[in-house]
Amino acid sequence: MVLGAFFYGYVITQIPGGFIAEKYGAKWLYGAGMLLTITFTLLTPVAARWSVWALVAARVMEGIGEGVTYPAINTLIGQWAPKLERSRFSAFIYTGSNIGTVFTSAISGILCDSEYLGGWPSVFYVFGKDFK
Repeated sequence: MVLGAFFYGYVITQIPGGFIAEKYGAKWLYGAGMLLTITFTLLTPVAARWSVWALVAARVMEGIGEGVTYPAINTLIGQWAPKLERSRFSAFIYTGSNIGTVFTSAISGILCDSEYLGGWPSVFYVFGKDFK
């Protein structure tokens, strides 16, 4: 349930995120989504120590924040990138996202094994500060 909790929030904000990005502005939506995700990522170790339900709630909130980011990014690409370079911008952004996932997964294992900031909580403190 904890692993899937993120996706409960993520899936419900995808389509509304696209509409909000186009109507009210993708830049602010992206920023708000990142702020929500960062806040609850930093609170994850606290929530995990409090209760499993607090952890599930934190993960759902992270998903809600993260769910608006890709619709916002697509809107920003459509608004800011030159028409003939949009596919290049998209490829660069989405490839970078996947490369970031590979590196953070490897570094997370090292952080969990260390005593830095208490071991496993360090993953959330290090990567929760402002990544995306």
